[in-house]
Amino acid sequence: MASGWVYLRAAGGMVLHRASSYAPAAARGTSARKEARAAYAAAKRTLPIDAPLSKVLLLRDTSPAPPPLRHEMREDHAMHGMVASASLAWPERAQVVDAYRHVHGRMKIEAEDLELMRLLRQMDVHVRLSPSERVQDTPVVQSGRQSTDQVLMVSPTSFGFNAEAAADNAFMHECVGKDGEDDTIAVRDRALMEHAGLVQVLREHAGMRVRLFAHSQEHDTPDAVFPNNWFSTHGWEEAGARTLVTYAMKSPSRRRERRKDAMRLLLEELDVEQHIDMAVDEDKQPPRMLEGTGSLVLDRVHRVAYVAVSERSDVKAAEEWCEALGYERLVTFHATDALGRPIYHTNVLMAVGTSMAVVCTESVEDPKERQHLLATLGQSHQVVEITREQMNAFCGNVIEVQDHRRLPCLALSTGAMNAFTPDQVKTMKQHVAAFYHAPFDTIERVGGGGVRCAIAEIF
Repeated sequence: MASGWVYLRAAGGMVLHRASSYAPAAARGTSARKEARAAYAAAKRTLPIDAPLSKVLLLRDTSPAPPPLRHEMREDHAMHGMVASASLAWPERAQVVDAYRHVHGRMKIEAEDLELMRLLRQMDVHVRLSPSERVQDTPVVQSGRQSTDQVLMVSPTSFGFNAEAAADNAFMHECVGKDGEDDTIAVRDRALMEHAGLVQVLREHAGMRVRLFAHSQEHDTPDAVFPNNWFSTHGWEEAGARTLVTYAMKSPSRRRERRKDAMRLLLEELDVEQHIDMAVDEDKQPPRMLEGTGSLVLDRVHRVAYVAVSERSDVKAAEEWCEALGYERLVTFHATDALGRPIYHTNVLMAVGTSMAVVCTESVEDPKERQHLLATLGQSHQVVEITREQMNAFCGNVIEVQDHRRLPCLALSTGAMNAFTPDQVKTMKQHVAAFYHAPFDTIERVGGGGVRCAIAEIF
């Protein structure tokens, strides 16, 4: 018992104890059961008399000299779960566990050779990852979820270059083949393959639930592949009710994405209790645009909204959004590319996860705005700063999601993944449990948006 044990009140009460040695199931004999019994007895002697205790999880670590268990995990009272070092979620430190239940004075084996994070997900135990190897140093956070394992995506069946939207989106490029002729059909075919690849990665590798919509060419919606701009959803923890917000869009072609049948399906299937319609701002004089989570990069846990001011991101509209959703802070700033052109959407240059943020500080040239942005992010997040060159590779257009283990992971394009430096990847691995990526080059180049733009979260 030298390494100690960790107690969790969740799931009827359990003790996590690291086995004294690693051995495959067939070679362990009765030694593991005895060790589980000893851990149970030690916990019963120490815990308050009213503390529930029904299970022992016996952990086996292949590392030659693992740190004390109490340094790597602890109970999370705020979330009724556990705080664990992020390193435990990666394959090189994955914990194999046997689960025992105490029944009438005996330890009964319930499961063998299961990966710890997967087992905790099955037991409905919430796990919060810590970047520190000493989880006691991890601060208590407000309750709430930053990310989700359910998303809506729209297949690029009507995809193409949208000249109307390109007027203020410098990331877009026309569909022109090598011979100078229009290449829309070939581009659409490549976009369909890329999108299908991302959907497959999210469904089959991440284990997420992906609702897949499609538009036909008759809808004339070449940018429909980016649904996060016209609607967002917010759970009761964030908004006090299951909420759907619809947004004012600058380009008339993008307004057509708010189809009545899609809206009806969202309202009914998601059991929406509150619908906030900000699309009416399109008819105001002057119009006030706010294009969903393209304009708004949200820290849902701490209720902070970040907005890079542009033709598509109006400050007054953002203030009204914060008031309607109960957000406590709005951080606005101006961001430009290397030629001084405004960045059309905030989510191209930055992303916010549970405990990590990615931001292109190089694009925020005003020193006071940059300092304020970094200071606000730094209060609750470790900041990964990227360059304009990396922003052009869509390193800022990434999104935290939850995988089948209900752990925070990063979804991004393969191009963005390859553009991060090794040190940046090392830092991000302290905050997320996996990277899920797929090639997205065509959609990024022609549509001017990346993986984050293609994902609308469902809360």
